[in-house]
Amino acid sequence: MRRDCLLVQLLLTVLAMAGSSAQGTRIRGVVRDRQTGEPLPLANIWLEGTYRGTTSNAQGEFTLEIPSLPATVRVRYIGYHSQQIPITATSPEVVEILLQPAVVELPPVVVTGEDPAVAIMREVVKRKQQWRAKLQTFAAEAYSRLSVANDTAMVMILESTSCLFWDGKRGSREVITSRTQTANVPKEAMIFALGFPNFYDDDVDLGGSKFIGVTNPEALEHYEFALLGRRRMDQGIVYDIAVRPKSKLQPCFAGTVSVLDSAYALVAVDLQPGGALQLPFPVQEWRMRLRQQFHSFGQEFWLPVDMQEQGEVLVGVPGLQFPTMKYDRLARLIDC
Repeated sequence: MRRDCLLVQLLLTVLAMAGSSAQGTRIRGVVRDRQTGEPLPLANIWLEGTYRGTTSNAQGEFTLEIPSLPATVRVRYIGYHSQQIPITATSPEVVEILLQPAVVELPPVVVTGEDPAVAIMREVVKRKQQWRAKLQTFAAEAYSRLSVANDTAMVMILESTSCLFWDGKRGSREVITSRTQTANVPKEAMIFALGFPNFYDDDVDLGGSKFIGVTNPEALEHYEFALLGRRRMDQGIVYDIAVRPKSKLQPCFAGTVSVLDSAYALVAVDLQPGGALQLPFPVQEWRMRLRQQFHSFGQEFWLPVDMQEQGEVLVGVPGLQFPTMKYDRLARLIDC
């Protein structure tokens, strides 16, 4: 009798533990530099064994949904050692992640003849063509936030979640699943919050213009590449490469790209469109900075995980000039 009671209690305990481990949770955290305490924006955070992840904001903060416990969260930032964080039912709701800078102790690069960046980018283009040929389709959930302000106040805020679909033959499309916006924004304005460009594409659609991507099969004919420096990322080396169009007449980008040496893959870009950007009336000037990170999720395919766009738009007509509008848009994949 007593043995039966103990057995029942044991079974109930095991079931309760199993039920607890199957329950999901939401963790909040902040990513900082271990030495300085400074927040690390756009850190790459994902749930190991899945494609679910997010990025930290400008203050290094993030939120991540975890379907079941226990789980392991991995945090990565270029120039730092990655860190694995075990998450259990007893883990704190808010976690502070301190990443250790990775010191690069390498001999200086001596450039004689062709810049080393040219050979690196030649291999990046070659590798991309190989794995892109195997990538048939891709689907993901995305979150996007657009804020617009003028010189005196915030003008509007748009937020949306969407499903992104990419097909090797038919291209990409996006379906909005939810949206919120400030009361002063008409529903038609949501069109400006859409779009998740992939800067790993051969050609990139931007503002109604098509630009030659930095990994286009003919990129070496349209771009000049120069090695700026090297950083560590775990056991690998990341090459920072300057990108500049060979001709101002070509629709190209300028800025920097970061390449992981072991895979010859883009891990980040920081770009601005060249002078070929078409400006719709009555836009007189449009300056923008575009940043994106890529991750392989343990596979051979390198996919974008976020997109940050900051810009200024000057609008006016003869005899009438409007205040400069500043905008900030963050889009990130939350599951794929």
